[in-house]
Amino acid sequence: MYAYCLMDNHVHLLIKEGEELGTSIIRITVGYVQLHNNKYGRTGHLFQNRFNSEVVEDEQYLMRVIRYTHRNPIKTGIASRLEKYPWSSYHQIRQAYHGKATSLDSGIIKDYFPTEADFIRFSEEENQDECLDIRPKTRWTAERLTDLLSQNT
Repeated sequence: MYAYCLMDNHVHLLIKEGEELGTSIIRITVGYVQLHNNKYGRTGHLFQNRFNSEVVEDEQYLMRVIRYTHRNPIKTGIASRLEKYPWSSYHQIRQAYHGKATSLDSGIIKDYFPTEADFIRFSEEENQDECLDIRPKTRWTAERLTDLLSQNT
């Protein structure tokens, strides 16, 4: 895993694919849903939608995805600064610069940004990164369609 960010209603995971990604996600989510349902006496679905994914094919884009992942709480307004949000891998990557062991594969990040200051500067940089942004789908009710069609006649 290169980066993660746990949000109120979703999670961002940046992982290196070793096997079919869908199989790995199914294993993780099915196990978690069973644990959650058993703990709270529930049955059925826990997640609203299936996961979304995209391929990251170069280091520049990988770094932008890491930045996007860490900045998601700021983008959504639930945090004002990266270091104030405890549910992302931002802190672990910074710890890796001080020789502390983490659960992340931070080697490529440390190779790309030789110093912690370089990583912080890049991470805090204002940007227009869009990585797999999910656009809300428009829901068309019969009434809304009727209104739209009557306006065009």
